[in-house]
Amino acid sequence: MISYAQNFEDVMLARVFAGRDSGFYVDVGAADPVNLSVTKWFYDLGWNGLNIEPNRQLFDRLATDRPRDISLDCGVGAIASEAQFFELEVGELSSFDPSVKEYAASNGTSGSTRNVAIFPLTDLLAQHGQGRHIDFLKIDVEGWEHEVLKGLDLRQYRPTIIVVEATVPESRELSHQEWEPLVLGANYSFVYFDGVNRFYLANEHADLKMHFTSPPNAFDEFETFPLVRAKADAAERLEAMHKLESSLIECEADRGARLVAIHQLEGLLSESESDRAARLAAMNELERMLSESDRDRAARLAAIHQLEKSFSESEHDRAARLAVIHELQKVISEAEQNQRARPIHLTGARSMLRYPKAIARRIIGFFRS
Repeated sequence: MISYAQNFEDVMLARVFAGRDSGFYVDVGAADPVNLSVTKWFYDLGWNGLNIEPNRQLFDRLATDRPRDISLDCGVGAIASEAQFFELEVGELSSFDPSVKEYAASNGTSGSTRNVAIFPLTDLLAQHGQGRHIDFLKIDVEGWEHEVLKGLDLRQYRPTIIVVEATVPESRELSHQEWEPLVLGANYSFVYFDGVNRFYLANEHADLKMHFTSPPNAFDEFETFPLVRAKADAAERLEAMHKLESSLIECEADRGARLVAIHQLEGLLSESESDRAARLAAMNELERMLSESDRDRAARLAAIHQLEKSFSESEHDRAARLAVIHELQKVISEAEQNQRARPIHLTGARSMLRYPKAIARRIIGFFRS
C-alpha cells in the first residue's frame, strides 16, 4: 500500500475496507488530490466519492485529477448562507473559522478573504450522493468542524466511519469537546485517536472495532508516498544516468569512428599530396622537356635558315658559274667561227695566239665585276 495521508489515516481505513476495489467516500476539506490526501489510495483502487473544497487552486487540481469524483467548490455549514473564507498561501490551512484569520494576523501571515456559498452537508448529499452508502466521511476544515457536523443529519446518512481533525490548527491542543457530542449522540463510538484525528465507528458496525486496536505498523505493509516518490525519482535519475552513460558510450564510439575517419582522410590527403608532388614534378619535367624542345626547334630553325642561306648562296654561285660557262661557250663559239672564216697564214697564226689572251681577259673581267 502507498499511504498519501498526513498521519496514516488511509492506512487505518484500508484495514477496515481491505480487499475492496469499490466504495464511496465523502471528503469535506479535500485539499490536494494527491499530497496529504486521505482518499487518493482508495480512488486509485477504483473508489469514487464527493469532494468539497472551496480553495480555488486546490479545487482546480481536484477537478482535473479526479474525473470519477464529484468535486464542489463551496463551503459546508449549519445552514445555507455565505461566509468569509480566508485563504492562505498554504491552501490546506485556509478556513471559514475567524480564529484562523486572527491567528495568521498575529503571526504576520498574509492571506486573502472572499465570500463563499455555504450549504448543509445533508443537502449536498441529497443532491450528489446518488443514494449510495457512505463508507467513510472525512472532515478537515481547520476549526470549522462544529459547523459542518451541525449541517449533517447522521440519522439519515450513516457513514461506517467518521474521521474528524480534532486539534486546533497547527497545534496539539484538542478541539473535539465542542462537536464530539453531536457524533456520539448519533449512535457512534469513538475508536481511535492518532494524535491529530479522532475516528468514530457506527455502532451497527461494531465488529469492525478490532481494526483500531493498534496504530499503523509493519504488518500493514505500506510505504509513504514521499518515500515512493523519492524512490521513483531516484529510479528515474538512475535510468537517466544509464541513458546518459549509454549516450556517452555511443558518443565515444562515434568519436572513435570519426577519429578513424579523420586518420583515413589524413592518409588520403597525404597520398594526395604525394600524388600532387609527383604530378608537379612530372609537370616540371614536361616543361623542361618542352623548353629543351623549344631550344632544339630554335636550333633546327636556325640550321634550316642557315641551310636556306647556304642554298641561296649556292644558287647564286651556280648561277654565276652557269653564266661563266655560257660566256666561255660564247667565246669558244665565236673563236671557232672566226677560225673557220679565216685562212691559215702567219698573220692568222698570230691572231690565234691572241685569242686565248682575249678569252682570259674576258673571264678575269667577268669575275672581277
